[in-house]
Amino acid sequence: MMVLIFVLSSSTTVFAHRMLIEVIGEEAVQVKYDNGTFAGMVEVRIYNEENQLVFEGKTDKDGYLRVPENLNISIVIAEDGLGHQARWRQGQMDFWYGAPLWMRAALGVAILLIVAAVTYFIGKNKRKISTEKL
Repeated sequence: MMVLIFVLSSSTTVFAHRMLIEVIGEEAVQVKYDNGTFAGMVEVRIYNEENQLVFEGKTDKDGYLRVPENLNISIVIAEDGLGHQARWRQGQMDFWYGAPLWMRAALGVAILLIVAAVTYFIGKNKRKISTEKL
């Protein structure tokens, strides 16, 4: 118990964020974090429809990577070397793209509260029915 208290009291705050990929036409790819900061010096790999690597490079300080024309971009994978990875696939929409973290967190808390309320009322009704039988 003392170890747990020590670990919790000495821990530092960690801010997690994810990377997002935006393909800009056929000429560039931009990589940024969901808090709006640009992901500079990120390794980007571009694949075609046959899953063959067709281009590889690193983003500049503004998160941009210029790509040659007519690459037939199907899949883009970006890795920053710190554990963040993002994938973009042609035609695939990310449901959470652009949704702020506070909105996703509020939705998660709301779902948990709804499940807790439903469980409470089901249990309350079962107790009421069992006491009526007595």
